[in-house]
Order: sequence, then C-alpha cells, then structure tokens
Amino acid sequence: MSKIGAFDYGFYKQGMDGRNDARLGAGLIAIKAELVFNGFDDKIVLNPVFGEAAANRLGEFQANKGLKADKVAGPITLRELFRKRIEQTEDLFDFWRGTLGRQIWLESNFDPIAKGVVDPDDTGIAQINLRIHSTITEAQAFDPVFAFRWAAQYIADAEARIISEVDARKAARAAYNVGTEYAKQWMLARFPASGGPDLGGQDSFTRATNYIALIDKQDW
Repeated sequence: MSKIGAFDYGFYKQGMDGRNDARLGAGLIAIKAELVFNGFDDKIVLNPVFGEAAANRLGEFQANKGLKADKVAGPITLRELFRKRIEQTEDLFDFWRGTLGRQIWLESNFDPIAKGVVDPDDTGIAQINLRIHSTITEAQAFDPVFAFRWAAQYIADAEARIISEVDARKAARAAYNVGTEYAKQWMLARFPASGGPDLGGQDSFTRATNYIALIDKQDW
C-alpha cells in the first residue's frame, strides 16, 4: 500500500467534463455506471460528462442511503455507491463481509481514478501497481468492475500461497472435532489458542487447539 492521491480533481459533481481528459472521464463514467448498477438510472448516459441527470440521480441515491443529498460524490457517498458491487465481489470469492471493502477504503477512499503519491504507478480504486503488474492497462485499473475482481483474486491467490499443506492438514484434523467451518476459521486466523465462536460452552478455537494437543500427545 502507498499513500494515495485521491480526488485530485475535487469531489465529483455536476459540471465536470472529462471529454478531453481520459483520467477524469474514466472516473465520471465509473460513477455513472455505479448509479445505474444501484438502480438510479433514469436519463443516465454513460459518457464522460457529469450533467444534471447524473447529479439528480446522485442526490436521490444519497437521500435513499440517509446521506446529505448535496449531489456531490466524496468518499462517504462513493463508499456507499460501491458497496453493492464490493459485497457482490466478496460473495463471489467467499470472503467474509468487509474483507475487500475495508481494503479498498484504505487504498483509495473509493476514488475510481486515485493515483499513488509515494509510488505514482499505483493506479485506480484498487491501487494496482502498473509497473509491477505490467499486463494491466490504466483503463482496466480505472474500471472498478475489473479492479475489484482483480484485487479479490490477488487476495485469494495470496491466501492460497500463504496457507501451507501442513496448515490445511492441521485444520482438517481439528475439523473432525469442531466441524469444517470452525476449523477453516481457526486456520484463517492463523491458529490462535482461543477467541473463536462459541461451540457448546467453549470457544471453537480453544476446543480446536486442545483437540490437536491431545492428538499429538497420543502414544503411537
């Protein structure tokens, strides 16, 4: 992660025109597309201009979410605007709720066209580093649909690499006592001695820890 340069153009509002600025245009189209995705699509045209219709739909969305309906899209409004798609992506990858959302919030404040300050190659809402990930285009990094799925896949792949076969075997043995789901939670939490969900008067992480310890003590 690097410090990001979010909202370099100011918050998104009526009158913004990205027809001669590809970066700003990508941000405006992304926000209008998300209004459509959330069902606020009346008279929305997916072009790089934030006109009256887009501003009105944004105000309606804000009112619907209990936000100040000022028709200006800053980080709080954008967080809510992208929430549906974030949660859809989390469900697709079987992530716990908030796994991806919190990370995107940290990386970019949900600005679709954020640019890195410490590393200017960090690009877009998921701050994909285009120098390191050279097959990704700037247009893709500025596209939240692509960026969310790319980030989720990156996290999932990293998790698969980090969790070793030994870890999986340990969790599988514990599953015999606490069940597969609790054993998986214990593994993903890196096998703490306690702190899991309650399981018959004892938290599941303690029970799993004790069960493995008992297995290891058996004379064989």
